[in-house]
Amino acid sequence: MSEKPQLRTYQIADLAFYIANPKCANLSDPGTGKTPSVCVYAYWLWTEKKIRSAWVMPKSLLKKNRDELLRFTHFTPDDIVIIDGPREKRAKLMASDAKVFLMGFDRWSADWTTMIEMHPDLKALLVDEIHLGYGSMSAQRTKQMVQSARHMERFLAMTGTLINGRLDSAYPTIHVIEPRYYGSDKAFINYHAIKDDYGTIIGWQNHHKLAAILGRHAIRHSFEEVYGKEAKVIIREEVEMSEQQRKAYDQFEANAILELQDEFLSSGGVGGVHALRCRQIMQHPETFGIAH
Repeated sequence: MSEKPQLRTYQIADLAFYIANPKCANLSDPGTGKTPSVCVYAYWLWTEKKIRSAWVMPKSLLKKNRDELLRFTHFTPDDIVIIDGPREKRAKLMASDAKVFLMGFDRWSADWTTMIEMHPDLKALLVDEIHLGYGSMSAQRTKQMVQSARHMERFLAMTGTLINGRLDSAYPTIHVIEPRYYGSDKAFINYHAIKDDYGTIIGWQNHHKLAAILGRHAIRHSFEEVYGKEAKVIIREEVEMSEQQRKAYDQFEANAILELQDEFLSSGGVGGVHALRCRQIMQHPETFGIAH
């Protein structure tokens, strides 16, 4: 066998964490080397446990992660299959004797029942950039992913952005790892969301519980931890607000409420929320559909 690149010390520790925790997450910053340890994990699952893996990800990563599997493990090209293309082609690929099946989010959500019927030993679900594919429980494909995970012995979520704008974007991952923490997405919202009088979510609370859960079931490496401190140079530049942005800012600052295209933005009478929203309108108007 040809020599393969060696995992770094922290990546070996990550691999040990996956092995010891059948359902877990790696929440390390982008660019910190999550992929190599996951490749070796998939190889360990097959060689030691005879478990096949489904590795789900944005389609832009399919070829890159296939190459990484070949680079870091002793899998052969026949052991790794990308599920994509017309129905007839997909059916043939799914029926192959591959040990790792790579595919996009929609493909897994649509075909997982067929795949586990073909391969009863397909018992590991690995999800790369999970926040991009399964960040909302209202989405049908997320519901299918959660249902599929009930048939899995192993689950590993990978992302540096688990909380993607809203605290509840973390819920699908947490629910798969341990559903007893909240029971349902509604229970999560009731515990963590701050709502105004109209039922609109205007903020989040009880972050300590979420931090405790993720601290127990996930690992994380910062970019600085892996590569050292950066010599950052921050240059501030002042810019004028656009006319529409200034109008929205002044209206919200004065009235603590702003009518957007599909909803109302309100501070709910909370001073800290009011200040935060003013800052968001000023610095990130695109978040609310306000032209900059």
